[in-house]
Amino acid sequence: MNGLWFPLIAGALVGVATACTDDGRAVTDLPEENITLDTARMDIIVSADEFPNIGHKCHSFGEGAVIGFWTTTDRTLILIYNDHACPGANRSQDMVVINGVPRAVVNSGS
Repeated sequence: MNGLWFPLIAGALVGVATACTDDGRAVTDLPEENITLDTARMDIIVSADEFPNIGHKCHSFGEGAVIGFWTTTDRTLILIYNDHACPGANRSQDMVVINGVPRAVVNSGS
């Protein structure tokens, strides 16, 4: 993988963290013409009582950068670069899991 994926994912984390806030002011500092809303389909896996539901959404940032967003109703977020569950992912390359905890990159090749 080239070195461009980490800044891309870091930017996505910031965007997701901002989008997930309950504070309406989170997007007021950005001009409206610079905001892109992804309103495409999201798969929801409904779990039994007492367990959080799971949501999965894919987003392509262009040039083969496919990110899978996995979240739960208790606000856990996991990003997967090259998520094999997403269209356009390269199955001959490993997935890279970013769970929102600093230094917690799985399958980073190191």
